[in-house]
Amino acid sequence: MSKTKKAVIIGSVLVGIGVIIGFIGIAIGGFKFPNGAVDLTTMKALHAEKKTVQIADAFDKIEIAGASSMDIEICKSKTGKNYVEYYDTDDWTSHVDVKEHVLKFTTDDKGKHKAVVSLGFGKDTTARLYLADAEYKEISVTTLSGYVTIQDVNAETVNVSASSGDLYMKNINVPDSIMATSSSGDIDLENATAKQIELGANSGDIEMQDITAESLRMSTSSGDIDLESCDAEKFDITTSSGDVDMEITAGRTYRFETKTNSGAVDVPDGDADSDYLCKIVTSSGDVDVKQK
Repeated sequence: MSKTKKAVIIGSVLVGIGVIIGFIGIAIGGFKFPNGAVDLTTMKALHAEKKTVQIADAFDKIEIAGASSMDIEICKSKTGKNYVEYYDTDDWTSHVDVKEHVLKFTTDDKGKHKAVVSLGFGKDTTARLYLADAEYKEISVTTLSGYVTIQDVNAETVNVSASSGDLYMKNINVPDSIMATSSSGDIDLENATAKQIELGANSGDIEMQDITAESLRMSTSSGDIDLESCDAEKFDITTSSGDVDMEITAGRTYRFETKTNSGAVDVPDGDADSDYLCKIVTSSGDVDVKQK
């Protein structure tokens, strides 16, 4: 092989790597690409066929298990009817069923062993569930690397689980509990009310804004925890190397229990005999708590 040809091949590889790094850098910076998947073996966008399913049967529970990289959105219907919009692709085929008052959205994932990457090419293959009713007994969503969005919908309990996907919930009222976990994805909860909220992330960050609950429990490994305008009778926060930044809006006086090895701690004085607890444990992260 000539030196010129070698140089061209090396240059092409470096350009390709640069493009991928660029996409990753933009994504890290906060831009979210539509989840149009690309087959790395052909470098072509996977074929996507849009489908809409009207849901006539009554249901009060929702169970969603999307494909490995499928984005999922649950939102309020503007038509007064329940329906699902989704895309079947070369990699997955989805199904919508109502059995025993449970709406189930499932996907046969045929591309688990195919080299596929989502870089924003092709169609947005987000599955969207539009709900007409105001409240449900339970909403349960499971995905791997897909994003999950739930907004303007109420349920007695909400359970969301993802591996590397981000979780975003906004404008939800949950009389019982909100539980969400993601390994490397971020968790963002905004304008929510619940009796109990438990959020867990490994390397992802947790952000909460305008939250009211009886109990708030959060844990991360290297991710930061940021709470703004939050009210709870009990806060229980654990992180390893992540920072904790809190703004408590409740007028009650708390008993602050903080523990850190090398991080800086700044919390209000509080009352050691108070029944209201704010417990924060971190290894090397800083702790900053403000109360309005």
